[in-house]
Amino acid sequence: MVQNTRGPLSSKWERGSLIMYPQACYGREYCVDGVNGASTNSGLDWGHPLDSIENAITASNTYIAIAANVNKRNTIYVGGGTYAETLTTLPSQCDIIGVGNRTAWKPLINGVLTCGTAVNSCHFWNIGFYSNTVAPLVTIPSGSHGIGFHECEFINGGSSVTHGLYLTNCSTVVIDNNMFVGNPVLPIGIYFAGPLFNGGRITNNFISATTGGIVGHTNVTSDYQTLIAWNVIGRFDPNSGQTQLTEGIALNTDSAFNCAIVGNWISAADAIDVTGCGATKDEDMCIGNYVVQASVGTFEAPA
Repeated sequence: MVQNTRGPLSSKWERGSLIMYPQACYGREYCVDGVNGASTNSGLDWGHPLDSIENAITASNTYIAIAANVNKRNTIYVGGGTYAETLTTLPSQCDIIGVGNRTAWKPLINGVLTCGTAVNSCHFWNIGFYSNTVAPLVTIPSGSHGIGFHECEFINGGSSVTHGLYLTNCSTVVIDNNMFVGNPVLPIGIYFAGPLFNGGRITNNFISATTGGIVGHTNVTSDYQTLIAWNVIGRFDPNSGQTQLTEGIALNTDSAFNCAIVGNWISAADAIDVTGCGATKDEDMCIGNYVVQASVGTFEAPA
C-alpha cells in the first residue's frame, strides 16, 4: 500500500484511502458541454469538451473496441443544460454522470433514448430523461446486461409517452433511487419484457403512474435472484384527484418467476398482482409490504 504524502489528492485518489491505483487501471474520461463544446474537440478535459452526449458515446465505444482496452471502463461527464438528442446507441463499459446544473435541476436529455444494439455495463447517474414522443423515455434492447440507472429522473413531457423505462431480456440490471414523474404522470413506470430478468435490483424508487408502477410481461419466464424493494409506488398525479394507480407491482407472468418483493409502499387499486406466478407465489415472494388497496391499508395484500 502507498500512503498519500503528496498533499492535495489527485483525481485518481479516493480521499481517506491508502491505495493509489495506477492510471492504467482506468479507461478514459470524456467531458460534454453543450454550450462550449465542439465535435472536433478531444473531449478529454473541460478545456476541450465535446458538444453532445452522442459524440462522447462514439468516442468511448471506439476506445473500448481497441483490443488492449477490452477490460477497461470509461466515464462520460455531462455538463449542465438540456441536450436535445435522440440517442440510438449507448456505450458499453461506461458510466454517464451528470455533473452540471440546469437551473437547479439535473442535466437533461430532451428526446427519447431508444438503444438499438445490445449494450453491457452502462450506468447512468444524475441524468434527467424527458420527452413527449409516443414511445418509452428509455428503451434497452434484448441481450443487454449490467445496465444501471441511479438518482435519475424519468419525466413525462406530455400525454404521448408510454413508459418510463422499457427493458427486454436483460439481466443484472440496477434501478436505484430514481424518480418516475411528470404532468401528466407516466402510464407505466418500469416495464420488463421476456424472457429473462435475472439478478436485477429495483430499489428505493419513487414511481408515479396511472396504469402500472412495475410491470412484467407474460413472456418473462425467469427472474431468479431479483429484488424489488423499498419503492414508493402510486398515482401521485396533480390532475388525478383521488384516483388510484391501477396496479402497483404486476408480475402476472410465468410460474418460474421468483423475485423477492420486499418492503414496498404502494397505493393502487390492485397493489401487488402475482396471479400468473403460481398458487403460492404471493406467500413466497412478498415480505413486509404495506399497501393501500381499495381504500384499505394492510400489510401483505398481494392480489
